[in-house]
Amino acid sequence: MAELIVALDLTSIDKLNRIVAELDGLVDFFKLGIEPLTAMGFEVIEHLKTQGKRVFVDLKFFDIPKVVHGAVKNLQRYDVDMLTLHTLGGTNMLCAAVDARGDSNKPLLMGVTVLTSLSPSESKPLFNRKLEEEVLLLTSLAYECGLDGVVASPLEVREIKSKWQDNLLVLTPGIRATGASKDDQARILTPYGAAREGADFLVVGRPILNADNPRRVVESMLSDIQRGNNEFRATIKGTGCDT
Repeated sequence: MAELIVALDLTSIDKLNRIVAELDGLVDFFKLGIEPLTAMGFEVIEHLKTQGKRVFVDLKFFDIPKVVHGAVKNLQRYDVDMLTLHTLGGTNMLCAAVDARGDSNKPLLMGVTVLTSLSPSESKPLFNRKLEEEVLLLTSLAYECGLDGVVASPLEVREIKSKWQDNLLVLTPGIRATGASKDDQARILTPYGAAREGADFLVVGRPILNADNPRRVVESMLSDIQRGNNEFRATIKGTGCDT
């Protein structure tokens, strides 16, 4: 069932502390990406871990296998719960990440497929196939290499889940409330819609960080996610599947 991860795309430790404190008791899983880590350093990971929070490091590793292997090993020392790799890095790179993790179940390794900021029209010069087909091809690569899941838009969740079921987790950005600004996201759904499709993790940043009352926004999202989870669960039961 879908779980909310709040993206702390911030450059100030004071603002980060305020958001984390305001959401205490509602969310304990937070994403740290390029912005906060380049602004505040990797100490911010330890800062969140000492508060008992789960940390998703979203650096989208995309390099030669040896370098990615070392980077995964380094992040294990921080007790990171989840990290991302670009599936376009290929089989050897993805397998190197799995090898670096070893027998541990942490961090979860999530393969980025096609960024949610890319629209079908924008993707035409980049791929020799439809955007949805590219997502499924890269998802297959992630599965074959032993990754735990993939990052895809909410519009692709249902097909990924229908093909791989519980064998792959699906994490989706591109979550926006009805009528809200899309910002730079191209392929989106509401929290309710993404949960109903079967997503495992929903990552939301700006709609929460920029809100006058972030806690109220999160409470509303969690309610919508729960409704979506219930509908997804009912759909699974109706098909007779055990997933």
